[in-house]
Amino acid sequence: MDTPEEILPDRLLDTFRERAAGYDARNEFFHADLADLQAIGYLALMAPVNDGGRGLGVAAVAACQRRLASAAPATALAINMHLVWTGVALMLQRLGDHSLGFVLQEAAQGELYAFGLSEPGNDAVLFDSLTTATPQ
Repeated sequence: MDTPEEILPDRLLDTFRERAAGYDARNEFFHADLADLQAIGYLALMAPVNDGGRGLGVAAVAACQRRLASAAPATALAINMHLVWTGVALMLQRLGDHSLGFVLQEAAQGELYAFGLSEPGNDAVLFDSLTTATPQ
């Protein structure tokens, strides 16, 4: 199994660490960090190996996230929104519900998922959101 140190080597964390203050100072999206994470398959940590992912469970992914957050806390927070969805899809799949299998398959291809966690009045998080996503 890949360790957090193998998935996120020190040299990559050094790069993230160098960018972090600039992202924060400019209130800027983490484009370069995201590209680097996509390139190493980080978005596919929970996707099954047969879908092109790493097949890691929640505990292993949490260890990776702690390592990422040690260098780039805002990047780790943003990526966590994606990992919530892949985690939900993984848990459902383990329970025999494959309705979100496409999330794991597309994550293995580098697709990024997120949701409106901070919407006012969204007390049930995934179930009472009023936000509509409109493709541009």
